[in-house]
Amino acid sequence: MDISYLTFAMAVIILMLKPGPFMLTCMTLSFEGRWRSVVAFWSGYAVMRLVLYFILLSTLTLLPAGFGMIFIFLKAFTAMLLFHMGFKGLKTASELDTEGAEALKDKIKPRSLFANFTLGGLIQLSNPYDYVFILLVIPSFFATTAFAPMDITYIYLTVCAVDIIINGAYVVPILYFQKKIFSPALLKKVNLVTSICLLLIGLYIFSTIFMRDAMVQTNMISEEMAMLTSLHSLIAL
Repeated sequence: MDISYLTFAMAVIILMLKPGPFMLTCMTLSFEGRWRSVVAFWSGYAVMRLVLYFILLSTLTLLPAGFGMIFIFLKAFTAMLLFHMGFKGLKTASELDTEGAEALKDKIKPRSLFANFTLGGLIQLSNPYDYVFILLVIPSFFATTAFAPMDITYIYLTVCAVDIIINGAYVVPILYFQKKIFSPALLKKVNLVTSICLLLIGLYIFSTIFMRDAMVQTNMISEEMAMLTSLHSLIAL
């Protein structure tokens, strides 16, 4: 394909400048100074993105209408995981008065790198806007629905490079200044605030379950299914 990857990268930068659930979670982890957790979270997101890019772009013409219904349930599971991490963080913050600051800091740091890796993958897997980007933006930009493995690799590496730059611009300053102003009292406040942020991000992700316009536009779910699930939601309320 005759592709200008630099132009594509500029388009991706514009799309990524607005922080979403992924970026907000990275920033939340950064406020606690947990760079290992940030790396684990981003790695899970990047690995799942690689899998999705190859599966979706290589089978673009074979995807059936309605396949996106499963991602509504994945979004709910992701929100539940964020709720769990948020409530666990609130519990840890409340223990600062009975534990030493260093002991609490050690307890907060390892808050499951595997859980953060898994959470990153789930956020990628459950985000319908990423599917809109893969199924609509990329084919429209390159004017084709046939992507060779090398094309997909180049596209993926371009997106990852932009992702690292944008994430770094948000996260690195937070990590740097967090180390300069650390104190035991601040640790408790930061852990409390970031735990609440995780809960709010979970609520945001859960709320987007009921926003299915993007899925309908890409035939991820049919209009009939969208109307049916909306009706069920109203009945539940």
